[in-house]
Amino acid sequence: MDRDALVAEAGLDWQASDAISLGVTYSGQIGERAQDHALKGNSPGGSEPPGLSRNTTDNR
Repeated sequence: MDRDALVAEAGLDWQASDAISLGVTYSGQIGERAQDHALKGNSPGGSEPPGLSRNTTDNR
């Protein structure tokens, strides 16, 4: 990670009913020489299925 980097994380959960809850979380780090991004989701019952995750690194 860069010495000076922006680090952010945000999430949203929605309880549709007692049996159904959905959520999504984004986390990322952005610096001059590297970037890392991840997006995760959860589904009913609290189990986490294989989700979308994209990690990128740019080492200049």
